Amino acid sequence: MNNLIIAVANQKGGVGKTATTVNLADALARAGQHVLVIDADPQANATSILDVELDPTESRTLLDVLAAVATGQAGAGALAAAIHPAGPAWTGIDVIPAQRELASREADTAPGREFHLRTAMDGAIEEYNVVLIDCPPSLGALTLSALTAATSVLIVTEPRASSVDGVRELAVTIDTVRRYYNSSLTTAGILINRWRNDRLDRAVWRKELHDTYGPGIIDHPLPEREIVAIAATNCVPVPRREASAYVAAIEAVARHVLTNQCKEAVR
Repeated sequence: MNNLIIAVANQKGGVGKTATTVNLADALARAGQHVLVIDADPQANATSILDVELDPTESRTLLDVLAAVATGQAGAGALAAAIHPAGPAWTGIDVIPAQRELASREADTAPGREFHLRTAMDGAIEEYNVVLIDCPPSLGALTLSALTAATSVLIVTEPRASSVDGVRELAVTIDTVRRYYNSSLTTAGILINRWRNDRLDRAVWRKELHDTYGPGIIDHPLPEREIVAIAATNCVPVPRREASAYVAAIEAVARHVLTNQCKEAVR
């Protein structure tokens, strides 16, 4: 697989990881990339925001794929059976949808479980320039599987007190994955979300992140805008006319991930 496969991760919920994933997918698609979003979060928010139409009796999801690989009923290329188009507002994007029952895979004890997603992807994603994996807000089996399948990891965080410790915990997991499962995993960088110039506390914690991780920080923080949540509720990308600074920032992040992979940025 020669595709760019980016796991979008943070073990802390509520940092805007999924909204970042879908709007980054949109920015990449508008830049001419054919994008696949894999929703690996049992909350299935990316599936909902990307407006995927599912037939409850026939549509396959990531759960079906991982279960089939785990039991030996499917192998390389199994992911292809679960590819769905995103809704009409998301041109150039396909989706591997999730469902709440995906949480059962966190208890997967099958041998080689860390490699099940990578196996399923092999031979199924060649037509895509970029694959984004929306990881769950935890450091469990699903995130480990996503990091094992990825070529790089994008860490989404906020300029808050818990950010530095949270990034550090994820960095430990990334090092473990490099050591045992995916030695070529690189770091696309740390992306600060919900940035506000008028908040002194956020400036303090942004500085702390910069002091700790230096070049690992992507120099395009995403500004906090109410329209981001509204757009997600309406299953559409953030509109430029109502949030030009946010759209400009996410486009800059798209350019960054296409051109910068910094293996040693996060330690």
